[in-house]
Amino acid sequence: RHRQEQVGLGQRTHVEGHALPGQGRLVGVALVANRQQGPLRIVAMLRPEARRGKHILLPALEMRWKHAQEIATRVEIQIFGAHGLEEGEVSFPCHHNGALSRDGVAKLLSSAHVVVDPSLYQGFGLVGIEGMASGALCVLTRSGGAEEYAEDGVNALLVPPGDVEAL
Repeated sequence: RHRQEQVGLGQRTHVEGHALPGQGRLVGVALVANRQQGPLRIVAMLRPEARRGKHILLPALEMRWKHAQEIATRVEIQIFGAHGLEEGEVSFPCHHNGALSRDGVAKLLSSAHVVVDPSLYQGFGLVGIEGMASGALCVLTRSGGAEEYAEDGVNALLVPPGDVEAL
């Protein structure tokens, strides 16, 4: 669930959801500027390499979209990256922005409520730190680099790599 409230020039977005099974609930709050009112916007970078987790990301996004429909929450899924989607690869509505410039990535991430990086391994995790810098709530995997700057339940939600349900 999410709700938004005005705070000065920006909005505060509250996102509440299930943490890992048996670990209760996660509640995150992000102060975001220039976020549009409307649906909860989830943004993810789509990369075809197996270690980047496309095969984890798409089913996880589909699960979140279906759950949002069940609880009557509007969700908008935005993905970006040089590699597109195959016809019929997703069964939920999403917008693929294609390859973006640095400014384009910054603009998209600054419009996100949630940024997801499903990587199975990475050295640092630039998308995660860029998402955090933009004020989004980040869902990242415990896959190396993200653990250098992200603390589970404090400034991000860290999930096990490869776990579709947790993501």
